[in-house]
Amino acid sequence: MQDKEIEKRNTRRLKIYGVRDGQGPLTPQLRMQGKWLADCGFLPGGHVEVNCSEGMLVIRRTKSVSVLVAGSRSITAFDLSPYIPSDCGLIISGGAKGIDTVAERYAAAHGIESRVFKPDYARFGKAAPLKRNDEMVEQADMVLAIWDGKSRGTKHTIDYAAKIGKEVKVITVTAE
Repeated sequence: MQDKEIEKRNTRRLKIYGVRDGQGPLTPQLRMQGKWLADCGFLPGGHVEVNCSEGMLVIRRTKSVSVLVAGSRSITAFDLSPYIPSDCGLIISGGAKGIDTVAERYAAAHGIESRVFKPDYARFGKAAPLKRNDEMVEQADMVLAIWDGKSRGTKHTIDYAAKIGKEVKVITVTAE
């Protein structure tokens, strides 16, 4: 979309409000709305950078991190909070029971987009789960593996992520 086209379509959709924080003075708050925001990549939960210089307010999307949360099915409860980066915009999981379910719940509770990759057995047969794991690793910026020390699928994911140069954080836990 060209800058002039965006500017022309959106000149009437910008409002500035005075917002009072407690008993303090009014603080200006800029509000924008409309489908054009999503068209330009400004999505709910997305991160932005705001700069003001030379009489112009510039708002840029910042890259959010996609995190693959992978792990053993035997781990059904785990606090992901200390391990998910604050700029996480997408949590990827494999849709299995265990840590994948924990990751999906975490994403929903924190307003983070989640994407579930299911194995394609029709296409890959018995190799489908490992192919799916490789695809998830390739789509993620980093891998957080919550591992019971036994799961071969999680071990494969950890090894593949390291092999292709992804950031990998492995948390080894004892299953419940």
